[in-house]
Amino acid sequence: MKNRFAGCVTAALTMALLFSATHVSAEVIPDEQVRLDLGTSTNQVRVPGDPRVGAVFSDTATVYASKPPGILGMKTAKLGEIFSATNPYAIGCNSTGDPACAGYAKRFISAKYPYCSPKSSVICLKSFWAILPDGKRVEATFIKELDPGTPVPFLDEPRYGIPRTAGDSIFEFRDASGAPVITHNGGSLFALRSSLIGVLGSGAYDFEGAIFAISLVNNQSKKLVFKGFSPGETGAGYGYNWDPAVVTNCAVIGVGVCGVPFTLPTDVRFGVEMQSTVFPIKWVHGRLESPIVKSNYNGKIYSISVEAKPTKIPMLSGVARYSQVTPTLQKRYSDAIELDQKSTKGVSRIDDLSPTQGDFSLAALKDWLEYLPDKAQALPTAWSIRTISVSDLVNTKFPTKCINLDENFAGLVTTNATA
Repeated sequence: MKNRFAGCVTAALTMALLFSATHVSAEVIPDEQVRLDLGTSTNQVRVPGDPRVGAVFSDTATVYASKPPGILGMKTAKLGEIFSATNPYAIGCNSTGDPACAGYAKRFISAKYPYCSPKSSVICLKSFWAILPDGKRVEATFIKELDPGTPVPFLDEPRYGIPRTAGDSIFEFRDASGAPVITHNGGSLFALRSSLIGVLGSGAYDFEGAIFAISLVNNQSKKLVFKGFSPGETGAGYGYNWDPAVVTNCAVIGVGVCGVPFTLPTDVRFGVEMQSTVFPIKWVHGRLESPIVKSNYNGKIYSISVEAKPTKIPMLSGVARYSQVTPTLQKRYSDAIELDQKSTKGVSRIDDLSPTQGDFSLAALKDWLEYLPDKAQALPTAWSIRTISVSDLVNTKFPTKCINLDENFAGLVTTNATA
C-alpha cells in the first residue's frame, strides 16, 4: 500500500486569518447553528438610494451545502432559445446513456457514495471509525441511509466511477454492549457524506467529504421537486425544492428528516476510507487537524483513507447601508444602487462567500476587513475535505512539479482559514 502524506506542499494556497470567537447561546439555537449579524429591524427598512450591502464568509459550501443526487441531461442553448416547462434546459436521466436524454448534449453528475454492503457496488464508503483519546479504535455502526428524494433514481456506472443513487449515511459509535461511546450536545449520531460533482467527459470530478455530529429531527420534506428551467431571462438553468418547503438549516437532509448539526468532539480522531473504480481525487484541501492519508490501487479499485481530528473555522459577516461602508466596498457594490432604483421595494445585496470561490472570496474578505471588526461571529467545528482544481493551483503559482505528478493522489493541504 502506498502511503502519501501532504507531499510537495511548499506553496501557500490560502490566507489563514484567526479571529476571536463569540459564543452562540445553546439555549437559543443548537451550537452549530450560526446566527450571523445580518442587520436589525432598523436597518432593514428601505432607504431609497441607500441599499443594504453585506457578506457572509464561511465554509458553507463544504460544511453545509448538499446537492441532491442526480444525473442531469443539459442542452446547449441555441441563439435566442427560451427554456420553459415545455422546452426544459435540463431533465433527469436514469443513466448517462438514458434514451430519454438523447437530445441533451451534456451530462451533469451529482452523486453520493453509499456505505458498502455485501450487495453494493465497489463504489462506496468502505469504513468509518474513530480513535478515542486513549488510543482505542472504534468502528462505526451503520444505522441507516437517508432517502435523498431524487426524482429520477440511477444505477451505479463503474466505467465512469458513478455510484448508485444514495443519501447521506447515519452512524453511531458503540461499545460491545451496544451503548454509545462517543456523544455530543445533540446526542450520539453522526452523519457521513462523500460526494462527487462534475460534467461527464470534462475531466476529473470534484470530490467532497464531511463528517457531522447531528440530531435527527422530523420535518415536512415529503418530496423533492425538480424544475428543468430557471426564472431568468432565457430560462437556461434548473433547480430543486422540497415540497412542502423546509428550512435548510440541516447539515444533512432526507425525505421527512433533517440532521441538525452540533459541535464535533475535538479530542477524537475520525477516519474514513472510500473506494471507487475511478479516482476522483488528486490535490485535496482539508478542514482537519493532524491528518494521516493513505492511498492504494490494486489494478482494479482505487481506495483512499483520511484520519484526522476536527478543526474550528472562524465565520465572519457584516451588513451596512451603502453610504456607511468604505469607498472600496462602495466600488465593489456599485451595482446595488442601480438595482435599488429599479425596485419598488428596494434591494439587499448580501454575498455568500466561501473558499470554493478562490481569489474572489479572498479579495472580498480583504475589502470587508477594512470595515468590519477583526472578530468572528462563530467558530464552528468541521471535518471535511474537497478537491483543489488544477486551475486554482496554477493561479496560486503552485510548483509545477507538484501539479504534474503521475500518482493518483498527490497531497493534502489543511487550513482553518475563513476564506
